[in-house]
Amino acid sequence: MGFADRGSVVALIDGGSTDIVMGVHWDQADTRLSARIANLDAVCLLFDADGRLLERIDPRQLRNANGSVMHTGDSLTGASVWDDERIFVFLHALPDTVHALAFGVESVAGHALGDIAGASCHLSDHRMERELIQVKLAECGQVTNHCAATLRRVATGWEVRRYMASNERSWTSLLSITRSGGVRAGSSFT
Repeated sequence: MGFADRGSVVALIDGGSTDIVMGVHWDQADTRLSARIANLDAVCLLFDADGRLLERIDPRQLRNANGSVMHTGDSLTGASVWDDERIFVFLHALPDTVHALAFGVESVAGHALGDIAGASCHLSDHRMERELIQVKLAECGQVTNHCAATLRRVATGWEVRRYMASNERSWTSLLSITRSGGVRAGSSFT
């Protein structure tokens, strides 16, 4: 079973006519309560058919090689009314080598997600303005990162899966390795 095969299927979408957006939101911290301001990053990992990492998109790498996956940039404060960070995926423009994507949230300052006021993320069909997955990150407890969803290429388009909380250790390890630069494109995570 590959990384993108874990979790329950929530939708099947046509890759030819759909754009996906992953959004992350959190409330601005009250600096009277904590000296450290919470900072969440939206992250997208791209995999090939064998589960090898192709690219990591986050605030330090704002787009993939052909521009079909784009991050809107780093929000350091959580001050937006809606999404503080977004990742857009233009499914029709993804290279044929991309067979799976994983979307998650990472607490850069190390705050537990459950302690960050108003923290949430969603995966939505951008063109239809239809939310596919919504995660209230406060319900994630004391973890500092969470994989919200995966997309996997299937014969009819793309399968959207809600990632299972029991797989959190795999996601944490994967983020840690890809963030540190210890994994180059081509490393396998199946």
